[in-house]
Amino acid sequence: MRLRPEIKWPSPDALRSQILRDVARAQRYFSLLHSL
Repeated sequence: MRLRPEIKWPSPDALRSQILRDVARAQRYFSLLHSL
C-alpha cells in the first residue's frame, strides 16, 4: 500500500513534517479501527 506516488521532497524538513502527519493519520485510523 502506498500513501502517495514517489516524489522528490523539497527539503529534509518537508519530508520529516509529512512523515509526522502520516504517523498521526495512521494512529487515528488504528484507534478508530480498534474502537469498533
